[in-house]
Amino acid sequence: MSSYLDGAAFDSLYARRGCTAEDIAGLRKRVYARELTIPLSLHHLEEILLDSRARPELKVAKTKLMLSMGNFRRMTKPCESLLRDDLLAAARSETPRLTIDANTQNILSEGLADLIETDGEELSEELVELLEAARAQRVKLLEQIREIAALTLPRLDSPAAQDECLAEFRARSFARWLGSADLAAPATTAIASRPAAAFIDLAATLSQLSNPAALDSLPHALAALASAGELVSADPVLMSAAQSTRLPIKISNLTAFLSGIRGS
Repeated sequence: MSSYLDGAAFDSLYARRGCTAEDIAGLRKRVYARELTIPLSLHHLEEILLDSRARPELKVAKTKLMLSMGNFRRMTKPCESLLRDDLLAAARSETPRLTIDANTQNILSEGLADLIETDGEELSEELVELLEAARAQRVKLLEQIREIAALTLPRLDSPAAQDECLAEFRARSFARWLGSADLAAPATTAIASRPAAAFIDLAATLSQLSNPAALDSLPHALAALASAGELVSADPVLMSAAQSTRLPIKISNLTAFLSGIRGS
């Protein structure tokens, strides 16, 4: 079983909102027994370590909790790289590499070791640059989604227009992230079956809802799709939107997820 926890779910685990110490111990036990895989993303780290309001020791504690749940060497790429690489691989009939490369792994390994050893007082410049680049990708991706949505979704004045607008949203999205406005039909067909296409469907739905908080969770939804995992979110708007699309992932909240773990 693969279950990707978004940032809000990790925050709830750390603050023990809707869960107990026994729940966290149970999660770790399943992870160590390889009964449960919790994929991680660079966006988890950038949300924690670039939080200017958090105390250094709090950043370390949250980072340790996150790392105790997953393998940082198998982290997924930042969202825009993930989406673009998946689309390009589909257009070329290739299998994309969805995880970070060896150089990024080394920067993380050295940077996190220094962070933990100094109790959060030292954060290497290389690690900061890496995380800032990941954050920039997240911001850029969401800006592009809003821009494409502004051009397509306002015309949703009837149920009959929904499929047409979604098709246009997809076409504009494919062109934007592939860097080409002219896609051959076979490439478009191949892409339509990829996680990237499901992500674009979800982005369109959330854009219609005009909910900034839910849109902020999109990079985590994309990482969940890429890792073929269930997305465990504390955002009810994201869950509701995902359930209204044809996503190949199950969306659940943290409380329901932990209840399922306890009962199995």
